[in-house]
Amino acid sequence: MTKSRRQRVYDSNRIEIIKAARTVFAQKGYDKSTISEIAKEADFSVGTLYNFFESKKDLFEALQESEFSIIIENLQNLNEKYPNPMERMLISFDWVFELYVNKEDLMKLWFDTTGCPFHNVNLTKSQTRLKDEVFNIIQNNFKQAIDEGYIKDLDPYYLSIGIHSLMYSYLYDFIENPGKFTLKEIINFAKKIFFESVVTEKGKFELTEK
Repeated sequence: MTKSRRQRVYDSNRIEIIKAARTVFAQKGYDKSTISEIAKEADFSVGTLYNFFESKKDLFEALQESEFSIIIENLQNLNEKYPNPMERMLISFDWVFELYVNKEDLMKLWFDTTGCPFHNVNLTKSQTRLKDEVFNIIQNNFKQAIDEGYIKDLDPYYLSIGIHSLMYSYLYDFIENPGKFTLKEIINFAKKIFFESVVTEKGKFELTEK
């Protein structure tokens, strides 16, 4: 169904407010940011902003949800582009690292406020739904890789938890200790530690090819 002009304008304004919130949050941190500053950055009045979001917390949650949605969309695109599950996971691994490093301001904001967004127990229902979508994609990749003999017969759920926890640990150190290692070194370390312990002989060939 085609959206009405009014709905398109509303959606566009909402996106602009979320972008403005990201800018202000990144510059000042969540606690020190105010609705007035976000409204000014978005070039809206405070009253208008409240037509879109009930509070600063509501706005911060919308920002997280928008980022979850980007991750889901790109992972789904990679699923369609790369039928080989092992190749797909390795490419996804690189992409997620590069995505978050390019959004270092957002990563710092998350670490300073809620910690890892995927492991936060205080997520809203909407955020939880999006988080579960991401994990379902990762788990299905592992299931397919196990079925096709690339990964050892291990629990896909715990493999998904393990790979994500490892990635966030390395990302946190990369952000907190700039210059210690290059991004390529960090990605290779993480791949070596995780994948070499779970791949089969067939999977090792894919791993050495990347």
